[in-house]
Amino acid sequence: MAGDGYHVVYDVHKNGIPLGDIPQGQGGTDALMFVSIIRGGDGSVSYAITGVDGQAPDKELSAQDRWKVWLHIAHSLMEDKTLDEGKRVLCRQVFKAVQQSILENRRREETDG
Repeated sequence: MAGDGYHVVYDVHKNGIPLGDIPQGQGGTDALMFVSIIRGGDGSVSYAITGVDGQAPDKELSAQDRWKVWLHIAHSLMEDKTLDEGKRVLCRQVFKAVQQSILENRRREETDG
């Protein structure tokens, strides 16, 4: 947090809304995952990762959904030229390893099933 406040303010409503009633300039979704990043004046950084499933408003986003988001983030980072090459290579390795494991499990299920 720089100075006396934050640079971003957010408000999440979990009660649902018809598409036509969403105020202009705002968006809607079925589920939401976000990372709150707070940068301290002393150079420290704090991260909070959370999510909500709009179809089950009393529940956080499932581990399965967070896993899928994590994979999509790895995929987007492996292609992002603004990230240094070493980090892109690591993201690519992670994504490819998971992809290979998923394909091997599908093949195994097809031959066993």
